[in-house]
Amino acid sequence: MSVLRISKQPWGQFGSIKQSEHYAGPAPTNSVKFNYDGTFIKSKEEAAIGVILRDSNGNLLEGKALKIPATSSRCTEAAAVREALLMVMSMQLENVIIQGDNPVAITLKCQQE
Repeated sequence: MSVLRISKQPWGQFGSIKQSEHYAGPAPTNSVKFNYDGTFIKSKEEAAIGVILRDSNGNLLEGKALKIPATSSRCTEAAAVREALLMVMSMQLENVIIQGDNPVAITLKCQQE
């Protein structure tokens, strides 16, 4: 399990992006948590990704499932992280945790952003 924590400063810039190895349970108070996953079908070069957003009580706030073209499971997981980050930006969220089972996907997205 890999976790990306994002906190936003009052002036609108992302204050910190920290990666940790594990985060169990719901998000802390005044935070939200995204979970993501994906599955890749090599023979069809397509994938499905899912992203869900929960509050600190574990209540579902938002969810999204998409079918996408893909060339690898790594690309699939990276696309799921990207979708979560797009949702963070479009919803103007602060104090966010993004959690998934592929630490490489989170590392790649942090390096690209």
